[in-house]
Amino acid sequence: MFLSLQEEFQGASAEQYKLVICEKPLAAKRISEVLGTRKLIKKEPLPGVVIFEIVSKSDQRFIVCSALGHLYNLFPLEKNRKKYPIYDVKWSPRHSIIARERRRILQTLMVISNISKGASEFIHACDYDLEGELIGYNILQYACKNKYKVSKRAKFSSLTDTELNRSFDNLQRTNIRIADAGIARHLIDFIFGINLSRALVNCVNVSNQINQFHNLTIGRVQGPTLGFIVNKEVNIRNHIPDPFWYITGKFEKSGSFFKANLEKVIHKFSDIEKILSECKNETGIIKQIAQYEKEINPPTPFNITNLQKEAYRIFKITPATTLSIAESLYLAALISYPRTSSQKNPPSIGYKQIIKQLSMNYDKKYENVINDLLKRKYLVPYQGKEEDPAHPAIYPTGVKKKKLNVFQQKILDLIIRRFLSTFGNNAITKYTEVIIDVNGHDFISKGNTIVKNGWISIYKPYFIINESILPEFSRGEFVKVDK
Repeated sequence: MFLSLQEEFQGASAEQYKLVICEKPLAAKRISEVLGTRKLIKKEPLPGVVIFEIVSKSDQRFIVCSALGHLYNLFPLEKNRKKYPIYDVKWSPRHSIIARERRRILQTLMVISNISKGASEFIHACDYDLEGELIGYNILQYACKNKYKVSKRAKFSSLTDTELNRSFDNLQRTNIRIADAGIARHLIDFIFGINLSRALVNCVNVSNQINQFHNLTIGRVQGPTLGFIVNKEVNIRNHIPDPFWYITGKFEKSGSFFKANLEKVIHKFSDIEKILSECKNETGIIKQIAQYEKEINPPTPFNITNLQKEAYRIFKITPATTLSIAESLYLAALISYPRTSSQKNPPSIGYKQIIKQLSMNYDKKYENVINDLLKRKYLVPYQGKEEDPAHPAIYPTGVKKKKLNVFQQKILDLIIRRFLSTFGNNAITKYTEVIIDVNGHDFISKGNTIVKNGWISIYKPYFIINESILPEFSRGEFVKVDK
């Protein structure tokens, strides 16, 4: 089957093909659609294993294959599960307890291995991060027989036509340091986890008087996390409550009512009645007034952590679900690569071009904002401090959206509004704090009003300042305690 595949692809020309390794099937499909302008044939050499034969506009021939995430895992050379410490390990095809998945992994590696024998060049097109680099490294090293060093790297942060074409026109050398970093992380996780887990299981089994086997695990992240939870639970159980109370008064001035809180916290219940009796139906005097204006900067561009926090705050979507949705939007070429820690979007992504694309391909809900931004001579986004050498912050590509489910629409709208709001002007609020003396008891009332909406009008409804408007006061003025 594989021999006929190579003969068919090379039969019409002596020119050989380039093998492209992608991380996910949808990424392989998208790359094939963009590059294969002259020819695109989808084939299934083995059940469930899809490849794409393509010819680009420059008559370059490719076979595009896909991994299924990690196809290789670390395994100990020592087979005795009771022995530890274990330091000698090897990379082998990932084992799955699900027979169908296990078979598909082996068949995928078999297809890639056989196709690699006739390839003239190798292109690593997995995600440009530690995990993506390692996925491609293992395939090129083991399935393709030590081809990582001679392979080229396609680096892209979105799956738009422009960026993919630019990436494949400017292939880079692979960076073994990134691959080594990925290998080191997996080694640490594996060696830490397997040795401590075996030690833990051994301790439990030795102390177990009824001879039942217990399979326990601990890991580099799992252990400290469980420790944190236990410590927190111990603190909660040992906590001795110390009750306290706040007193809030309702005041009136010229027909306007407002609230103020007693400045101090009450720790004795007996003090409450005393304070209430001294303040009820009395008159307070404005003791002090403080007012100032505060500028609020636009939000920073999203990194994955900020996006997950914001999606949970607004929509109550869990972090894992948000990541899954973001990855689906990335594979649909609607947003840039989401697994980034950066809070910066460089000018090279083309601010104005993205905004124009959003104007053309999306409905009119962004129209006023976009028209205002496009009138500007310069577009300068507000940037955060966090940087990622591999990818910029998350941004919308402006590509026309496909059919999306409700959750995808919500996350995409959030990302678009966040991106646009980074170009907004600072918002300005006016803060007022008034101290009212009622028979020697100081009550504080705080007000907050928006003077200038700025970027807030762009990011609505995802950011709203709850205004609290106070009457106008003068120092020494009297106000009535309503209750």
